[in-house]
Amino acid sequence: MSVPTSLTANPLAPSTVNTTVAPRRRKPVRWTVKLMALAMAVGFALLAGELGLRLVWTPPSLLSTPAWGPHPAYGYAPLSGVSGKIETIEYAHPIHHTTQRQRGTKVFSAERPAGVRNRVLFLGDSFTYGLGAADDETFVGRLTAAWPDREVANGGANGYGTRNCLAVLDRFGAEFRPDLTVLVFFWNDPEDNFVRKIPDFAISADGKITRTDSVPEDFQPLAELPAVESADKNKWTTSYLAAMVKEGLKGARYRFIGAKDRRITTEEQRTAAWEITERYLDMLHHRADELGTKLVIVSLPDHNQVDPHAVIKNIGPFEFDVQDRLRTTCDRLGIAMIDLLPDLQAEWQAHGKQLYYYADRHLTPYGNDVVAKILQPQLEARLP
Repeated sequence: MSVPTSLTANPLAPSTVNTTVAPRRRKPVRWTVKLMALAMAVGFALLAGELGLRLVWTPPSLLSTPAWGPHPAYGYAPLSGVSGKIETIEYAHPIHHTTQRQRGTKVFSAERPAGVRNRVLFLGDSFTYGLGAADDETFVGRLTAAWPDREVANGGANGYGTRNCLAVLDRFGAEFRPDLTVLVFFWNDPEDNFVRKIPDFAISADGKITRTDSVPEDFQPLAELPAVESADKNKWTTSYLAAMVKEGLKGARYRFIGAKDRRITTEEQRTAAWEITERYLDMLHHRADELGTKLVIVSLPDHNQVDPHAVIKNIGPFEFDVQDRLRTTCDRLGIAMIDLLPDLQAEWQAHGKQLYYYADRHLTPYGNDVVAKILQPQLEARLP
C-alpha cells in the first residue's frame, strides 16, 4: 500500500510554494510637481542674480534726480529749485532748475533789467530742455552765453506738445514779454496734440486767445517757489535685473525689436493730429501777436533723417517726415520757419561726428553746439 506524498515529505525541506512579493510600482511624478520645482529653481536663480547685481551695479534711472512734476498751468514742468543729475547708459550730466521751474539758474522779473537789449523765449519738449547735456551745453545755454546783453528763458520740458507750449507763452510770456519766441518742433508733437485734451484753448468771439480749462486764479508765472526736496527713488521696489534689460539693452531692442507702438497708426489719425496741430500753431501765432513778440518755428529733424545708420524699428518716414507738411502749414499761417535738416545732414556728411545719442536719441553736447551755431545768425536777424 502506497503512502501519500504529503505524509512522507520532509517537513524541514524548503517549500516549493512561491512566496516572492511583487515590487510596488512607483507612482509617476506629476507635471505640476516638476513645474513647481522648475519655478522654484528659476526663482532662486533670479533672486541670486538680483542680489548679486545689487552688489556691483545700480540702474542709471535710480541714480537720476527726479526732475519733473505736475504744473497747475502748463500741465507738467521742471521741479522748482532742483539741483542734481540725469544719468542713462549713454550719458550723465548735472541739471539745475530755477525757483520759477525752468532749466538753468537765471530768475526773471517782469521789469526788464537795464542793459538788456532783447528777451528771447524758447518753447519745446526735451530737446529744448536739453536732455543729454549740462545746462551750459544745451543749445539754449550756448545761445545764452553768446548773448550777454539778452535774456534767454528756457520754457521747454520733457514731453511738451504745442498745447503745453501755448500755455507757457500765454502765462509766462505775458509777464516776461519776449521780443522773440522760438518754438522748437519735433515730429511727435502732432501725436501729443492728438492724444491730450489739456491744456486747452480757443479763439473767443472778440478774436482773443482764451484758456478753456481751469487754472488757479492765484497762479503767478514769475513767482519764486520753494525748492523741492527730491526724494530718491525706492531701490527695493525696483528690479535691477529688469532695469538692466530695459536700460542696458535699449539700443539693441530699438534695432531688432523696435520702439513701443505709436499712438498714430493710420493716415486718418495723422490728418486729424495735424488739423489739431495747425489750430494750436495758429493760436500760438495769435497769442504772440497779442503779446508783441515775433514767432519763429524751428523744425528739429529725427536722428534717422540725419544719420543713415541710426535705424530704429517701428519709427519710419510716416512718423518723422514732417518738414514739408510743417512748412506748408507755416506758410499758410504766416509763421517764419527754420528747417535744421539740411544743415545737420551736411554737418554729418562732412564730419561724421555723433550729433545724437543712439538709444536715447537726444542731441549730444556736440549736436547742441552745432544747432546753436546754425540758429544764432538766423535768430539774430529776427531780433529788433
